[in-house]
Amino acid sequence: MKNSFKFIFLMLALILALSLFAACAPAGTDEGTEAPQGSENITEAPETEAPESGDFTLVSNGEGVCKIVRPSELVTEDLPVKIAIDIRKFINNKTGVSVDLGDDWVKDGVSFDRDSTEILIGDTDYPETATVMESLTYGQYAIRAVGKKIVVFSFTDNGYTRAMTELQSLINKHTVKNDDGSYTVTIPADSLNITGTTEKMTATLPVYKSGKFSSVTDMGDGCYGVVIENTTEDAYTAYLGDLKNAGYTVYAENDISGSKFATLYSSEYTVNAGFYKAYKEVRVIIEPYGDHTLPTKKIDAAPVTTSQVTMLGVEGIYNGEYQQNGMCIIYRLSDGSFVIVDGGHHSNSGIYATNIIKTLREQSKDYAKTDKDIRIAAWIISHPHTDHFGTLMNEYKQFTKFTFERIMVNFWPEAAFTRAQNATASFATGLYKNYNKTVSVAKEIGVDYVVPHVGQVWWFGDTSFEILYTIESYLPKVANAFNTSSIVFRTSTANTAGKETTAIITGDATGHALAICNKLYGKDLQCDIMQVAHHGGGTGGANSDTQAAYVNMKPSVILWPVGANYFATVKANSYNQVLLEGKNPNYAELYVAGWQGNAVTIPLPYTLGTAILNNIVEPKN
Repeated sequence: MKNSFKFIFLMLALILALSLFAACAPAGTDEGTEAPQGSENITEAPETEAPESGDFTLVSNGEGVCKIVRPSELVTEDLPVKIAIDIRKFINNKTGVSVDLGDDWVKDGVSFDRDSTEILIGDTDYPETATVMESLTYGQYAIRAVGKKIVVFSFTDNGYTRAMTELQSLINKHTVKNDDGSYTVTIPADSLNITGTTEKMTATLPVYKSGKFSSVTDMGDGCYGVVIENTTEDAYTAYLGDLKNAGYTVYAENDISGSKFATLYSSEYTVNAGFYKAYKEVRVIIEPYGDHTLPTKKIDAAPVTTSQVTMLGVEGIYNGEYQQNGMCIIYRLSDGSFVIVDGGHHSNSGIYATNIIKTLREQSKDYAKTDKDIRIAAWIISHPHTDHFGTLMNEYKQFTKFTFERIMVNFWPEAAFTRAQNATASFATGLYKNYNKTVSVAKEIGVDYVVPHVGQVWWFGDTSFEILYTIESYLPKVANAFNTSSIVFRTSTANTAGKETTAIITGDATGHALAICNKLYGKDLQCDIMQVAHHGGGTGGANSDTQAAYVNMKPSVILWPVGANYFATVKANSYNQVLLEGKNPNYAELYVAGWQGNAVTIPLPYTLGTAILNNIVEPKN
């Protein structure tokens, strides 16, 4: 009797299994073809065998049996969120089924559901995501099966885009139509083992072993950056050791207000790593190696002249109109070389070029016998607004008569520039073409195209040029002002008696750029000379950040690159008042660039009252 019951039980179990198999088993598609993305080429379900254990059913008989999960801290504009939404829409378009979509947030004390089928997209808090991340290098992406989860992760935006395309292809390939008109989607586990590389340079970097990965970002000018959050100085130091073990040699290190920076190089790449103390963040920038990627070091040599900095006038009347914008600052160094900053407006660039050339010749007449004896060690472009780099772009051939060594820029990548344009209606258009022109100009006249990075110190003569900020410190955030891309640097000139003068050049840095400087360096921003940002004009909606940075700078000498006609207007801006007499305890001298042909020259190191004026006019009220 016992055996009879056992036989009946086995028969019933077999019948039940067969009925379940008939209802749920997915049908295969033609293995020789793959329907294109978005295609409705879905095959009728032929008879097929049951899926092997571990296969992933996303839709079964017209019902969603999986969930798509993305990181909870991300917003709609973040790519993993967009990918999650697109995958959900794709499944719906294929099957008419809307699968669940959620995030990785769980209550304290609650564990993730390890047994349900889920597609994890992005850097979720699931351990399965961590497992996949640990198997990749920067620059790679993957679609992997881990337990009951399909993990989709990429270190790059391009990787996410490719991963989405490949996952959609798998969904398309394994979507079948059942006899009752419903659909089933089951992806074989063995097809979920995809790894690809989208960015070669960062893929060669050792993976940072502490903190939280934030992004791999195109930083522009052929550079890529890895951003790590919630990390420590010890972890940063350990990472420098990992870079050395990977074949990199330390070229230079720097400490600015407790933030640490290092330049390292190998036969293929140069790496600039920085620990941003105030942010508990590490940024690692990698670019192809070349001698020009390594900062110039101080050379002890007998000086041929004295050092000084000159601000040229920027305003004139042409065709009956004021041309008040522009900036041109020229450093002459003790070795006789020059560093030009920006240069002036593209409109009337010939006049700007003439004034620059006259200044170079006049200031080198005691030691330069020919134009080739005049050396432009660097031409720094703070950012590619035409009132700053227009003169160089239009008149570069005039400067080939001199010994011209390098153009130094740090421009946005096109993708970030486009995102900023799309996000801000008032964002300037048509400017990205300026980037490519700078590259072509450098190539045509045979000078090095140099990308300076935060924390680097470049030496020319007896003066150091320390990079405090570039757009690399802001990305991948989307800026609301083009001026957020302006380089900020500090120069320091000392004599043999130990007297030193520091100057901060801000270009057109908006308050958003100055906010980063303020947080990183705080009171250490105090300087002797300061160039007023953006001619004293708009701050990109960050007035308080601009004001806070100025309060920390407390300059004795103010260089204001604005025309005499416009000075009174910008001087009245509230955030500029903290620079002036009555609010700035160190205030001593202020120089307005004034009209074309005007100039102020400040000897370095500087003693108050010894500036040399050339036809400076009183600012008009």
